[in-house]
Amino acid sequence: MPGLRSSQLPESAENQLLSTSIVPIQLDNANSAYTQKTSLSVLWTALKRIFGAVEKPTISTIAASQTLTRLEHRRIFIDTSANSGFIITLPATPTEGDRIDILVCGRQSATVQINFNGRSFRGQSSGNISINAYSSFYLIFNSSFGWIDFPSVLQSNFNISQSLTNSWTGTGASRDILNMQFVPSLMFVKARSQAYNWRVFDSSRGAGVALYSDLSNASTAEADGLLSFLSTGIRLGANAGSNQSTQNYDAFGFRCNIINITGTGANRTISHGLGKTPQFIIFKALSSAQNWQVYHVGNNVARTALLNLNGTGAASSDATLMTADPDSINLYMGTSSLVNGSTITYNYYIFDVDNNNYGFYLGAGANAVSVSTGFMPKLLIIRRVDATGNWFLIQNSGVSPTTSYYLLNTTGGLVSTGISVIFTSTGFTISASDANLNILNGRYIYCAFL
Repeated sequence: MPGLRSSQLPESAENQLLSTSIVPIQLDNANSAYTQKTSLSVLWTALKRIFGAVEKPTISTIAASQTLTRLEHRRIFIDTSANSGFIITLPATPTEGDRIDILVCGRQSATVQINFNGRSFRGQSSGNISINAYSSFYLIFNSSFGWIDFPSVLQSNFNISQSLTNSWTGTGASRDILNMQFVPSLMFVKARSQAYNWRVFDSSRGAGVALYSDLSNASTAEADGLLSFLSTGIRLGANAGSNQSTQNYDAFGFRCNIINITGTGANRTISHGLGKTPQFIIFKALSSAQNWQVYHVGNNVARTALLNLNGTGAASSDATLMTADPDSINLYMGTSSLVNGSTITYNYYIFDVDNNNYGFYLGAGANAVSVSTGFMPKLLIIRRVDATGNWFLIQNSGVSPTTSYYLLNTTGGLVSTGISVIFTSTGFTISASDANLNILNGRYIYCAFL
């Protein structure tokens, strides 16, 4: 079958291909070589019914993260029995009609991320998707629409990645950070070991300006910071906040809807375009020095909860923030200068609902706290809201428990100790007696990003 493309099939066979769903194969013993061969044989038999008897292609078994080389038609068996999750990266330069058949088997709780390496998926922006074990499907590359999956019922299994992390060592000269999983609409950049302000870049304001999550400053010109957004990454200048020679940096990017408005100082209704009721929104004045305001569904009386990203104060009440809870269509803004001051320009960063998880938990002190998110998070943001607290940004680095973190509201670098978080296939667990994230009866809001 090497070189076979759907465009070379008889019309009847191609129609059958597009209408046939390969039923996911349930394995009783995914570790058995016999079971693997039998399962692949069943898959092969199903494909032969569509294409007719042809030479059986080579089957590759993958049991760890791997970058695939250029392919015409390749069949891979992804064995998740030994790993709880890893990334398969597709070729950066696929050609028209390239195809890959994928069978995922192994641990039920395992997930496989497929990185499209700068190419789009179903015509949408490039990025990662993740899929649970026990799935069979194939991908075909089309130059107009990118990678397309068959059978399309996999829509219910796939989740578009909503966050990314990138790291680099500064050069002190203009340089490109490429091959990102996707080009984020919002990015936070921090020097790992220097007390530099957080740099916050977004696609709405574009290049040449920065915000600082640890300060209330207005949007500030920074000509040598972010130089441009590229198709697969960003271009940086020599600014010490993001690219000083020999310094190490981490960047955290997010997909979100961004609304840019000019405030009226009067109650107003604004369409947000998310299509779902927002659960996490960050508001920032651009033309005026105002604190960052955060709306989070896990907060008590969320719409009137005054909570600053650049501060440590407990959430307090401010009825002028929003006049009603957001719904699936609109935001109902009040008169507060934090969100709608007269003649002040703002960005509203409205985060995705379907592929992330937002909520709260109560600290259990001497006991661990387990939180279910429905997936293994790549990033967590956690903040205590009933008392003073910091904004903890915690990356799932594969180390268990994770003890390192950043604080979004301070200039401090990466902290290596002080928390204990265990990432699981369905969420995360805060270890017992964690003095920062598990105070008895403390109320903590969280954002879990896929």
